[in-house]
Amino acid sequence: MVYAEHLPKKKLKELVDRIIKAEKMERQIAEAIMHFRISPYPDIVIHKRNRNDENAVIIEVKYKDDERGDEGREYDRAKIKAFTDSEQTHKYKCGVFLEVSSQEAIIEVYSKGQYVLTRSFQRGAQI
Repeated sequence: MVYAEHLPKKKLKELVDRIIKAEKMERQIAEAIMHFRISPYPDIVIHKRNRNDENAVIIEVKYKDDERGDEGREYDRAKIKAFTDSEQTHKYKCGVFLEVSSQEAIIEVYSKGQYVLTRSFQRGAQI
């Protein structure tokens, strides 16, 4: 067992910061679950079971007219950022937020906890 007094101050600060960040994220997710009555689990995952080092893709899908509106979308984006954050447990390599309707689709891509790009399609063609 390693005791705090044996760690260099810089390492100790990094450890404390990571713990605070993780606790804050846990609280935010718990609050969102209670508020929206939604699942903390992704809609679709591509991974190898029980191996966080091989988590490939997390996908969240929303219908354009989803009843939860912007709050539900923001929750899903936050979830994708958390699942792709390289400092968190799951460390998915890529996250995708897909918003669809009968005529269009919007695809947002995330990596390392950050937004990367958006692509929009209408009637099957990129716009």
